[in-house]
Amino acid sequence: MADKNASPAMDEGALQQESAYRILREGIARFAYKPGERLGASSLCRELNLGRTPVREGLVRLQQEGLVQARPKSGTYVSLISPARMESARFVRTQVEREVVVECCSRVDEAGLSLIGSTLRAQRQAMEEGDVGAFFEADLAMHEAFFTVAGRHLAWEWLRAGDTDLQRYRWLRIGAKGLDRQSILAQHVGICDAIAERRPTDAAFLATQHLRAMLDEQREVMAEFPGYFEAE
Repeated sequence: MADKNASPAMDEGALQQESAYRILREGIARFAYKPGERLGASSLCRELNLGRTPVREGLVRLQQEGLVQARPKSGTYVSLISPARMESARFVRTQVEREVVVECCSRVDEAGLSLIGSTLRAQRQAMEEGDVGAFFEADLAMHEAFFTVAGRHLAWEWLRAGDTDLQRYRWLRIGAKGLDRQSILAQHVGICDAIAERRPTDAAFLATQHLRAMLDEQREVMAEFPGYFEAE
C-alpha cells in the first residue's frame, strides 16, 4: 500500500530510480551492456533520459547484486559472468521447477494449455526466422508459463531476481555457433506434452534433465566468449 504521506516528488524519484535499475539490469542480461564494459554516468543519463541521482542509485543496486563493479579512479563496469553464480542459480531453478511442472500436471486447464502452446509456437516461428533473440524470449516465456499455470508466479519472480548470470550465459548459449536450438525445442515439447497428458513423473524427469543440460556446453560457450567470464 502506498504511503499517503509521501510527496509526489518522492514518488517520482522512486519511480525513476526503479526505472533506471530495471532498464540497466535488463540491458546487462541481454548484452546491451557487455561484460567488462564501462558504464559512464553521463552517457547513461542521456541514453535513459534520466537524471544523475536515479542512474547512480540504480547502479548502486546493481553493484549490491554483483552485476556491476566500481573501480576507484576508473569508473563503473559491468561485471564478468560468474560460473559459480551460474551453477548456483541453475541448481535452485532445477529443484523448484521440477516441483512446479508436477503441480502443472494437476492444475493445467484449457487456458493453461493455450498459454504454454503459444510459447512453443513462438519458439518454432523464431527458429524458422532465425531470430535468436525471439527464440530466447519465447523460451523464457514458456518456463514462466509453467509457474503461472502452477499458481507459483511469485516463486518465478524470486528466482529471476537472482539469476542474471545464468540468463546471460543462456543468452550466449542459445546464440552460440554450433549449438542446436532444435534439440532445445524438442526438450521443451517433451515437457509440455507430459504436462498436457498429466504425467507428473515424466514431466519432473524431463524438466530436470533439460535444466541440468543448461550448463552442458559451458566449456564451448566460454571458449567462444572468453572475455566475458570470470576465471574459474
